[in-house]
Amino acid sequence: MIQLFWHTYFLASSHSLLGNCEDLDLPNCDNGEVGTLVLTDILGIVFTVTGALAVIFIFIGGFRYVLSGGNPQNTKTAWETILYAIVGLMVSIFAFALVSFVARQAS
Repeated sequence: MIQLFWHTYFLASSHSLLGNCEDLDLPNCDNGEVGTLVLTDILGIVFTVTGALAVIFIFIGGFRYVLSGGNPQNTKTAWETILYAIVGLMVSIFAFALVSFVARQAS
């Protein structure tokens, strides 16, 4: 899952990490597009970190569940950790899709 976010980030933003759009011969390139590319890069990093943290918390919740030993309170806490991490991951994916859509429409 982390690899998915990592590759998506670099595929989406590698063009602006290498330089401005004129240097890379991007189609429909103008100077106003460079600001959008930088904003997209920053938000791509934020969404990548958010997605990675959500996956880490899913693993933490899974370990807590396995180690709960049948204690109802510990099991409930572990399930809540997993649930909140999944909700956070879904919100992050939706936000990334929304920002990508708006950035494409703006440029």
